[in-house]
Amino acid sequence: MRLTEEQYQELLKRSVPRPNGKKNGNYAKYRNTKTEVDGIKFDSKLEAKRYEELKGLWNQGSIRWFIRQVPFVLDGGTRYYADFLVVWSDGHLTIEDCKGFANDVYKVKKREIEAKYDVDITEIRR
Repeated sequence: MRLTEEQYQELLKRSVPRPNGKKNGNYAKYRNTKTEVDGIKFDSKLEAKRYEELKGLWNQGSIRWFIRQVPFVLDGGTRYYADFLVVWSDGHLTIEDCKGFANDVYKVKKREIEAKYDVDITEIRR
């Protein structure tokens, strides 16, 4: 069956919305919603929420400082970007990754980072 251009456009208008309200597959890979806080664009609501929590902890003096989107280089030039690197008031450091879903690629990269740099990655979940 062949459709005319008009029929095709009409079919697109009637397509079923996705869970995030968008039509025709125009949605994020893992159904996350990009969010902006303080003029900073975050990949998900969870990551934006964690940023706000860290800001609050910084204001309370519980953490010394934190940075976001910290790159780690793996063998072969592959990069892993941690969502947050946090230095707590007692001096210890944590690497945090906000995850709604941990895919296989992330799991492999996490193992490699933890082995290569002798660190633990804390997963922030919903």
